[in-house]
Amino acid sequence: MFDKSSILIIDADAYLAGIYARRFEQWRWRVSVAESVEEGKRALDKKIHDAIIIDVETVDGSLAFVRELHGNPAYASMAIIVLTRLGDRESIEQAYAAGADSYLLKGHFVPSEVRNKVEQLVSQAEV
Repeated sequence: MFDKSSILIIDADAYLAGIYARRFEQWRWRVSVAESVEEGKRALDKKIHDAIIIDVETVDGSLAFVRELHGNPAYASMAIIVLTRLGDRESIEQAYAAGADSYLLKGHFVPSEVRNKVEQLVSQAEV
């Protein structure tokens, strides 16, 4: 089902982004990785992905970018997942208010759990 799905991972931590990228590739996803919002925008200019994972802690301007994506009809079917270490109520509320579809805490979810959540959101968007 997800053999042709694509995901964009935006995280300033290249090592962690690489771990998630390799795992999604193993699960037959097409993966793009960016270390900044600007790189992410360039990736989206080339292709609209089915899902995006973004770390709002390490990527400058990330909440504004989530808000921008959420407000743009071209990205309406793209699942927006925040994956971060920030677990305080204010950060969570801000991410959802900006338009995140899901908020996951790094260290609390292993990559397979993140994939399951992403696939669930992408499936819902396809209906």
